[in-house]
Order: sequence, then C-alpha cells, then structure tokens
Amino acid sequence: MGIGALAVGALVVGAGDGGAAGSDAEQDDGLAVTVDCDDETNVLVYENQYAEPVDVTLNWTTDQTPLSVQSDVSTQLHAESTVESTAAGTEDTSVQSLTTGVPANESVTLVGLPDDSYELSASADAVDPALNQSEVTLECGTDANSETQIVATTEDEPLEDGT
Repeated sequence: MGIGALAVGALVVGAGDGGAAGSDAEQDDGLAVTVDCDDETNVLVYENQYAEPVDVTLNWTTDQTPLSVQSDVSTQLHAESTVESTAAGTEDTSVQSLTTGVPANESVTLVGLPDDSYELSASADAVDPALNQSEVTLECGTDANSETQIVATTEDEPLEDGT
C-alpha cells in the first residue's frame, strides 16, 4: 500500500513538471521576424508561434510620400508629424507606424516597405510576446520617393515546427 501511494505522488510531481516545461517552451518560441529581398522588393515576415494572436507594430521616421496598405489581415497605418524650430530653421518630422495583426500559429508577410530602419514592438492580450529582433533595416533598393503600396498577407503553409 505504501508503494501505491509513492507511485501516485511521483505521477503528480511528474505531471506538474511537464506542464511547467511546456509553458516555458511556448513562451520561448516567441515571434520570429525575418527580412528578405525579392526582385528588389523588401519582404518582412512575422511568424507567430504563440497559440494567441499578436499585434506587431513597425515605427519609423521618414519624409515618405503617402503609403497605402492592401491586406487580408488586420492592419492599421498611422502617421504623426511634428515641426521643430531650431537655430537653423524648422525641421518637419513624420513618424509612421504600421500595426499588423498576426493570427495564432500563422505567418504574415509584408511586401513593399521602403528602404529604411524600423523599430518593432509586439503586444497581445493573453501573452507577453517576445520578438527575436526589435529593429530591422531594409536595404533592397526600393524607391522611397514614389507612392508605396504595402501588401500584408497570411501564409497558408504551416510553420516549420509543424503547427
């Protein structure tokens, strides 16, 4: 009878440890951001490895002409301009931000962003998402002086880990 109680105790401890390890592993997977260049067009990919949707926001400072977004996922483009007076004159700065919803266990690809440096941040309701990088630089030769059309699409293929 003592042996049966010992076996049950070991089972409970083992199940508790496995649950904690699984939870930590999910947190460590995070959100992968990759950059590529395809036919002189910038390609930015977000891979959400969480079981919850995540919003990823790109921020950059630019004098970019108007941007437009075509998307099959939730996106929000925001621009804010400030004018600063200096001894040399006035300086007009425009801060752009593009927030993209990345569904749980899916990838979203952004195509057509102009060459620039971008700061990234992520937020979600159910998890505290981690990004594998908080800043990216796109250098594909994309002309920033023409109107930019950004296309955001989900990937139909499963992630590399099979989810």
